[in-house]
Amino acid sequence: MAPRPGFEPGSQPRQGCMIGHYTIGAGTFAKANLYIIGLLNRKIMSEDSDPPAPTPSHTPSRGRARPSMGGSGLFNTPKISQIPVSPTSEEEPEISEMIQQVTTPISPPSNNQITPSAPITEIHPTILNSFLQIGTRIHMDSLIRSHGGILAQLDPESPGIVHMTKRNTVLSNIVLDDIISSHIGMNSSSHAPDNHPLIFVLLAQHSLNNPGKAAAILAHCPWTLASSSHEDSFVLDANNIGLGRIAIIDDGSQDNMISEIKEAVNQIGGPAIIIRNKFVLGFGSNLETVSSNLTRLEHEMQRQYLNS
Repeated sequence: MAPRPGFEPGSQPRQGCMIGHYTIGAGTFAKANLYIIGLLNRKIMSEDSDPPAPTPSHTPSRGRARPSMGGSGLFNTPKISQIPVSPTSEEEPEISEMIQQVTTPISPPSNNQITPSAPITEIHPTILNSFLQIGTRIHMDSLIRSHGGILAQLDPESPGIVHMTKRNTVLSNIVLDDIISSHIGMNSSSHAPDNHPLIFVLLAQHSLNNPGKAAAILAHCPWTLASSSHEDSFVLDANNIGLGRIAIIDDGSQDNMISEIKEAVNQIGGPAIIIRNKFVLGFGSNLETVSSNLTRLEHEMQRQYLNS
């Protein structure tokens, strides 16, 4: 059998490329390469690659399951509808009661229905600051000790109401709960300090000439009390410091002391009254003035006592 053309013995090999039984000549080598590469690429893509995933017709909405989340989003599993769980019969009254408590406004009590725990009036922050400032000052001036003393003042907006410190309040460390309010001339709280009726009388007497302005301090000024210890002394002379004369009354029943206080205020005057060997009652238009007068009186009595 004769060999095919181009393969005879001694012949030069032809330039070209053979695909199957077809030979592409050297003149068309570049075009042949492009043709072959295109066929190979089409065959590889048709056999080895999967068809591209179809583009979703719309973007899944928020909250809907996606294939990456599992569950009903996979394999076209039907989505389970979420049915709201209604509260049981035991929970319904509790929930409705809570809603009613939040939404129902609290009506203030009327004037004829004031409960004992209801505050008479709101204590203004300036009153609290004044009480704390004056309490600290008279404590530092040794007019009181940590367990004693009383501060009282008429409310600037409601003159018929008195703000005063509770019994055994540390005046240099007053907080809001240490102040109670009471209608002047009426029975006060059980936390009211001892001898508060005497303070009410002084506030009422001073407010007659100074409507709505009155304050009082009960202090235990040691040098002033020492100067009043003599039984024959009924007045202390403080004219040299501009305080006039200070009345001294004896300790006795509450009614007797109240009547003597009224008489002393009307006849003697002065910014303070001394209950012999017990305590000193300072009064004036405001706590600042009262504390200043008591400090000046204490220093003067100390000077007189040491020079006697």
